[in-house]
Amino acid sequence: MPYTKTHKSKTRNKILECAFRLFAIKGFNGVTIDEVMNNGGLTRGGFYAHFSSKAELYSEALKFAATSTKLANLKPNHLSDQQWLCLLLNEYLSVEHVQGKHPCPLAFLATRYQYQK
Repeated sequence: MPYTKTHKSKTRNKILECAFRLFAIKGFNGVTIDEVMNNGGLTRGGFYAHFSSKAELYSEALKFAATSTKLANLKPNHLSDQQWLCLLLNEYLSVEHVQGKHPCPLAFLATRYQYQK
């Protein structure tokens, strides 16, 4: 019996979340497809149902991370501009963020990204 579209979407998001965290910490060259999939409790074979290459995964993980942060969300109506800015800055400058427990998509831009097309 084939998997549902919901299952496939959840699996893809799990792969992207794992990839985002690993790439943010180790950079493109420091991460393998096996490592991403093992981190998510998945098999390497499942990777190719979602992505054609590690380079595509990297690109998609960056997009996923950038659209999943609080910065990508609109300011809640009940917060003033100042409260919203304080909330964002407090999260961005938190100890957890600095220690990599909540990696930042900007970390992708600081890693060495090299691959051959």
